[in-house]
Amino acid sequence: MLSRVIIRCQVDRATLRELPCTTQAGRATVLFDDQYHRRFQCRSVRSDYRAPDERGTHEMPRISQQQKEINRERIVTAASQGFRARGLDGVGIDELMKTAGMTHGGFYNHFSSKEDLALEVLHQGFTDSLADLAGIVEAHGRSARAGLQAIINRYLTTYHRDHPEHGCASAALAADAARHGVKAQTEYQRGLAGYIAAISDLLLGAANQTKTKLDPARAREQAIAIFSQMVGAQVISRAIAHADPKLSNEVLAANRRHLRRP
Repeated sequence: MLSRVIIRCQVDRATLRELPCTTQAGRATVLFDDQYHRRFQCRSVRSDYRAPDERGTHEMPRISQQQKEINRERIVTAASQGFRARGLDGVGIDELMKTAGMTHGGFYNHFSSKEDLALEVLHQGFTDSLADLAGIVEAHGRSARAGLQAIINRYLTTYHRDHPEHGCASAALAADAARHGVKAQTEYQRGLAGYIAAISDLLLGAANQTKTKLDPARAREQAIAIFSQMVGAQVISRAIAHADPKLSNEVLAANRRHLRRP
C-alpha cells in the first residue's frame, strides 16, 4: 500500500476562494467550494511527483522490494537479539523498532503483531543454529566423535553464557516457548528435532567408525539426553552467572567433561 502524506497550506477562510501556496511538489493553488470541501491543483510539478487526489493527499513512491526485505531483516535482527537477551516479554515494539532505526508505525508493514514477529525470531533463530551445526559436522567429516565434541565445546562456553543475544534460541527462549502457546512451541520443537537428528547421526557415525554396535532408537535416546543436558547446563549457568561466577563456570566445565566422555 502506498503511503499518503497530507499537504497543509495556509488558507484565508475569509474569502474561501483560492490561495496559492508552495509545496514540495512546486507551486500550487488550493480551492474551496461552498461546502468547504478542499480541492487541490498543482502547477510547476516536479518530474518525480505523484499527482494528488481531490482530498489534498499525494502518494509517495513505493519502496523497492529489496529495501522492504532489508527493513524486515533489520526488525528481525533487533528482535532476535532483544528477545534472546531479555525474553519475548522483555522488549516492546517501540524499543526494538528504535534499535532497528525505524519508527513504530513501520512495524506493521512487516508483521501483524508482536507474536507474529516472535514466531519469525524462533524460526530464523533455529534455522541459523542448525546451519551452524551442519557446518561443524562438515568440518569434522572424518571423525563423527570429534564433531560431537566440537558441538558440546562450542555450546557450553562462557561466551555463549554471557552473550545470549548471539547464542542459540534453544537455551535463550525455552521458557518463552513454553509460555507463548502452541505455535511458539511448534517452532521450538522444529529446532529441537533438528538438533536431536544431527546428534543421533553423529552418534551412529561414531559407532560405525569404531565398529561399535548402536541401533537408531538407542542413538536417538542418547541424543535427547545429551542435548537436554547441554541446554539445561547453559540455562543453570546463566541463572547464577552474577551471583556466583565460580559455580557458573563449574557448571559449564563439569558438563563439558561429562558429555565428552566416550
